Amino acid sequence: WQIQKAIREMLDMRPIHQNGMEQRYKWIGVPHLKDGGRLELKYTFTVDDVPEETVLALERPEDFAISLNGQDIIWENEGWLLDKEIRTCSLPKLQQGENVLILSCAYRNDMELENIYLAGDFAISPNRHVTKLPRRLSVGSWAEQGLKHYCGSVTYMMEYTAEGLRDEKKVNSYGTVAGIAPYNHTLKLPPTEAICVKLRVNGQETIFPWNFEREFAIGQWLHPGVNRIEVEVVGSPRNMMGPFHLKQKPSNTNDAAFCPKGDKYSTDYLLTPYGMMGEVIICE
Repeated sequence: WQIQKAIREMLDMRPIHQNGMEQRYKWIGVPHLKDGGRLELKYTFTVDDVPEETVLALERPEDFAISLNGQDIIWENEGWLLDKEIRTCSLPKLQQGENVLILSCAYRNDMELENIYLAGDFAISPNRHVTKLPRRLSVGSWAEQGLKHYCGSVTYMMEYTAEGLRDEKKVNSYGTVAGIAPYNHTLKLPPTEAICVKLRVNGQETIFPWNFEREFAIGQWLHPGVNRIEVEVVGSPRNMMGPFHLKQKPSNTNDAAFCPKGDKYSTDYLLTPYGMMGEVIICE
């Protein structure tokens, strides 16, 4: 946002980031006298542990010439990330240490710079280096455990051994068969930062919105012996798309949230927590 503002001021082009202005479709397609100026965006990042595969994701890749560590990238659309306009292409293998990604283009009045993304099976260390994914997650925000900008869900898996339960039918004193009531077990979830939560007990699934009750009867899904319990916590695109640098979390998101000024701005990446913030409890 800051780069784009500086570029358009230098080229005497109208601002493109303010949503409250005249609708862009009315003027953005008009050629500008300074269309075609060369723009080069240089991104450097450090890799501690080289991932097997990495993809680059960006909008309108046809507008850019792309190189990684001096090697030109021939763009081939392979898919998309989150939005069909954010297209993906595989990159050559990253190198340990510093990597340099360069995007260059002939800047035009109708161009709007967007975030670009690296995606793959890797984590981000506290000093923002590419590193290995954690083998396990602890309770607490996954954004603080390497999944800083992860946009998806995390499944917490556990086993519960139900002892002394019976699945058979009983014959009552009248000689008729009576079914046994479901086992009296409840599962209590801790405070959870999520958009929604999926609870699965031995494959039986229930989905809850973000402001769900946190105690559930699960006895009807249990069987004697080992039971598999999964809690899938679903996040949102907030930590992927931002805003990142606004000190106070906004009640709504607009252009001002992405380009804060003065004491509202922080150079740090201010992320939203996602995950289970405590331990699961099963009550018999």
